[in-house]
Amino acid sequence: MARPGRPRKQGPRYKNGRLKPRKDLGTDELRAKKVALVGPDGDPTKSTNVIDILQSWGHQTSEESKSLHYFVRVRSLIIGKAAFTASC
Repeated sequence: MARPGRPRKQGPRYKNGRLKPRKDLGTDELRAKKVALVGPDGDPTKSTNVIDILQSWGHQTSEESKSLHYFVRVRSLIIGKAAFTASC
């Protein structure tokens, strides 16, 4: 008689039986740093680049942010690297 295989992992699954990946929210320290970057009323998911951080603090309008994102995309196509990167 064959031995049983590996125990099945717990968690939500797709219809085909594979596990659904869990969303990694990061550590408490990382989440606190993201909130500190965007301010108390800002969206922590907008803490990835300088343009979104400035918009969350109210230093730019949404139209200015859209035009800056367009500039970054065009610049990266021409030059090959992003103009603005956020460092935590």
